[in-house]
Amino acid sequence: MPEDFWPNIRLSKHRMPVGILREQASLLGRKTRNVVTAKVVSYQEGKVLAHDLQLVAPALGHYTYLALTVQHPISLYPMRIIDHLRNDNLLKASTEDQFRAILKEILSSHEMKRVVEVLLAQSESAKPKMHPTPPRAREPFVKEPLPPVSATRRG
Repeated sequence: MPEDFWPNIRLSKHRMPVGILREQASLLGRKTRNVVTAKVVSYQEGKVLAHDLQLVAPALGHYTYLALTVQHPISLYPMRIIDHLRNDNLLKASTEDQFRAILKEILSSHEMKRVVEVLLAQSESAKPKMHPTPPRAREPFVKEPLPPVSATRRG
């Protein structure tokens, strides 16, 4: 059996930024009955991890609106949050509590509400209107039953 040089590894008790963002993305979908949803796209920029929170309007051909970007080193902090709703405003967080406070400020902002409401209205307008189905044709009314086949044969 080979000798194991790895230390004992355990899962961090810290909530990861990507998990918090995905949780919020899920909540938006529930709130709008999935008319407007959100997704998190993660990628690497050098040694930095980055996560984009994007709003998506499926009824508009999956129109995507970049709301914010979170960038952090592998050690998580210090973290940079770019608020794309408000002119790429750069915010910094040194703790999870600061990150959550900034995220709450952005997601509950007037600008975010306006963007989501516009996407909702545009999506509702883009949906095809449902027309009631026409009534089914009725069977013709027959006054008397037809005679049995055997009674119509002549022998």
